[in-house]
This record gives sequence, C-alpha cells and structure tokens, in this order.
Amino acid sequence: MTTWLELGAGSNVFTPPDGALQITGDIDLRAEITPETWTPAANQAILGRWLTAGAAQRSYRMDLLTNGRLRFTWSVTGQSGAANISSTAPVTPPESGRLAVRATIDVNNGASGRT
Repeated sequence: MTTWLELGAGSNVFTPPDGALQITGDIDLRAEITPETWTPAANQAILGRWLTAGAAQRSYRMDLLTNGRLRFTWSVTGQSGAANISSTAPVTPPESGRLAVRATIDVNNGASGRT
C-alpha cells in the first residue's frame, strides 16, 4: 500500500466523483505535505472537492496561501456563496519542511452557527 505520493510542480491527483466524498455535515480534513516552499508565488491547493469549470461543484478545499497561511473554504450551495477562514499566523514547518495540516468544521455548533 502506498502511503506517500510525490508530485511535481503543477501536478495534481484526481478521483472520480463518489458519494463518500459528498460530505454535507461535519468535516475533518488532514494532509501531510512537504511543499517546495511554504510561501508560494501563487496560492496552492492542498486538498478538496472543488470544481469550478463546467457545472460547478464546490464543496470544500484547503489551500496554502502566498503569505504562508492556510485557508479552509466551503460552499453551502455547491455553486456559489463560498465562505472561508484563514489561519491567523503563517505555518512554521520543521527543518524537514514536512508538516501535517488540518482543518475542521462543525456545521451546527448548537448555537445556530458553525465552528
């Protein structure tokens, strides 16, 4: 079983649509990454279910921003009106550059809001 996948710059991995990826409730996204730089020239997608071409299917995504912060974005409708939140500080990776990153959302925190 492969546990580590190395991709070249500009590469990505794609999986066909599957019901298991169509999450409508709470979500916990995790990835272990070693980017070429933690302050990229352009925002870099880490993971997500986010298609904007053709019939837009926007669900969730996590990105590494040019300022070294992480951003979690989600769409309630799947089409537009996406919301996002960024980390308050840039990522400080260890000397190896490899780091586990995580974003979670509780879609109903019991107080008519999200956490």
